[in-house]
Amino acid sequence: WDQRVSQFFHQRKGKGEGGSTASRRRTSKGFKHFLLNYGLDITIRKRTQLDYLTGAQDDEILVDFIGRFENFEEDFKYVCKEAGYGDVKLPHYNKTKHKHYTDYYTDETREIVANVHKRDIETFGYKFGE
Repeated sequence: WDQRVSQFFHQRKGKGEGGSTASRRRTSKGFKHFLLNYGLDITIRKRTQLDYLTGAQDDEILVDFIGRFENFEEDFKYVCKEAGYGDVKLPHYNKTKHKHYTDYYTDETREIVANVHKRDIETFGYKFGE
């Protein structure tokens, strides 16, 4: 859910597919309109997060460690340590400013995103608002 809100604000800044005018036009009618008309299409084309971690034939996870966005810096430091790198500073690009993601959802839009990302939500134990 947070990813979709970040996508909306990234597009609103004019940083999305199709250039700045197209990006801002996609967000001009608000989050719900963007989500229902553009946000989920972009998600479906790029696949779910689980698709990047599993085999082509099944849902067997093929990696030893899965970092979480909520613990991004801590998990990145762990990976660097395991790989034998020192303390690597990780820059944060394309940061957007907005309220907590839960403020942008209705019951309808929350369920739509939950259905699109069902496998990710179940596999990684996400719950709306947590």
